[in-house]
Amino acid sequence: RYPSIYTRAQSMGSSVFVSKGISPIFDEENRAIALLALEQLKSHFSLDPESIKQALAYRPPCRFEILGSLILDVAHNPGATFHLLQTLHSYFPDKKSRFLVGYCRDKDYGACLELIADVATHIHLVP
Repeated sequence: RYPSIYTRAQSMGSSVFVSKGISPIFDEENRAIALLALEQLKSHFSLDPESIKQALAYRPPCRFEILGSLILDVAHNPGATFHLLQTLHSYFPDKKSRFLVGYCRDKDYGACLELIADVATHIHLVP
């Protein structure tokens, strides 16, 4: 039903670039993708290396944001929850955590809670 990205790109005469920065940690993967995109754009734009460095160092709020003993993350669907759990495992292997979670009604919170249940000491639900 949907052609692969390679087939679609070929039919449009477009190039495909593949990032080698595969990581369970969103920030690392996003940085690798952004760097790859910037490398492709630098022949068309004047890009200051210091600005690129600052931009790549930026961490969005509430994306595995560590504040003392708290970790804030806006994981709101099963895919994002899975990535969050992978990141937790890579930072804190074999450690169970206490979760405080709230979901909008239109999210698949049941699947998210099933994922969390295996690694949680407690789950607190908030509206």
